[in-house]
Amino acid sequence: RLPPRTVGPRSAALRSAGACVSRPLAWTRVDREVAAVRIALIGFMGAGKSTVGRALAEALAVDFVDADAELERRVGVSIPVIFRERGEVGFRRLERRVLGELLARGVGVVALGGGAVELDGVDALLEDWRVVYLELGLEEAKLRLGQDPNRPMLQRPDLGAVYARRLARYERLASITLDATRPVAELVESVVTWVRATSGPDGSGSPTG
Repeated sequence: RLPPRTVGPRSAALRSAGACVSRPLAWTRVDREVAAVRIALIGFMGAGKSTVGRALAEALAVDFVDADAELERRVGVSIPVIFRERGEVGFRRLERRVLGELLARGVGVVALGGGAVELDGVDALLEDWRVVYLELGLEEAKLRLGQDPNRPMLQRPDLGAVYARRLARYERLASITLDATRPVAELVESVVTWVRATSGPDGSGSPTG
């Protein structure tokens, strides 16, 4: 199991980790430990969880799964269609089931949907995972997403309240918090540097990780 989360969401030490990374040249003991790592990416819509997640998984040579994409694959329809046909309650029920299976089955990098942090029992699901929070302001998220029809949550009149509620959960769950406006390569380097520095014998983390 991972050690207790030891950093605040705005820890200067964690924010300063790394600058730019590529795949390691030699497969060292630390690299083998990193291969067993479990990383979950959280953050609001538009934070870049899928983009960063794919690049991070490639850098660590582990599998990547986008939880929303996996949900759509299993159900056979898009998330907007699920919202229309089953409502948000029905969508969250499916999301909880899929996410539970993904997090229980192994290692790698998983990008969670923006609202997954509000699911019942999500704390327990993430207990053995390193949680990377990609922090993005609400206005920046709106600029990035525009009027994306595939984001039904954007149409909510209480979007500001939703953001504020989720923000508290992101910060509480985070093992490390990173500014999502940084270039993808820098974000990946920060996480890789942190993981390699804090990996234990099973890749799960050291007492300071």
